[in-house]
Amino acid sequence: MEAAITAQRRLISDISHEIKSPLARLSMALGLARRQVEPQAPRHFDRMEREIAAVAALASELLTLARLEGAAVELQRMPVDLPGLLRAIIVDAAYERPDRQPDLTLTVASDLPGRGVIAGNADLLRRAIENVIRNALFYTTSGVPVTVTLVGPAADTTTVLDLTVADRGPGVSDEAIGQLFDPFYRADPARARDTGGTGIGLTICKRVVELHGGTVAAMHNHPNGLMVKIALPVAPTTPQN
Repeated sequence: MEAAITAQRRLISDISHEIKSPLARLSMALGLARRQVEPQAPRHFDRMEREIAAVAALASELLTLARLEGAAVELQRMPVDLPGLLRAIIVDAAYERPDRQPDLTLTVASDLPGRGVIAGNADLLRRAIENVIRNALFYTTSGVPVTVTLVGPAADTTTVLDLTVADRGPGVSDEAIGQLFDPFYRADPARARDTGGTGIGLTICKRVVELHGGTVAAMHNHPNGLMVKIALPVAPTTPQN
């Protein structure tokens, strides 16, 4: 009980920290804009726009996480073509980061059970996988490969698809790797805002994967880098007469 209370207090403190920082900068930028002459104002307005976007993104992620953490979550399951979804995500990522397009590769096995179709929510799955791929791209520099691989089960007795996102970036420490999916956890103790994201993207990823009956884990990609593995069950097939 004490641990739960401590964790709750830390979460509230973290939420307060994440929201107060951009709002403080927004207030400062607004004050500067009011004092500066007109030629200088646009620069401050641009800063305010970025801070507002940061708060809006955080609010959106918090609402998503709250909905996913709710006990009454009912996942509307539909057939999802996972290979097709991955290809769409890769196309979007390449469009957003054209400089990284040569570094991003997708490999899909040809013998996937059920042709790679799973039962789930395509929008939530897209959001979960995008978070992992965007993190890999953000924490690696141009020229460093990021590989996305989808394979079937190693044994015929299982019906699980294994999705792996691996990079050759700086990686994280042994201590940090076990906390990457915790809300608001940042490997950078200084919690610098330039690390990207809201700090809960991987938490949302974990919850989405679990809602689909799967698992997600992070591990070292030796000799350097990070590897995130997502396992998702294949949609049940309808018996043929």
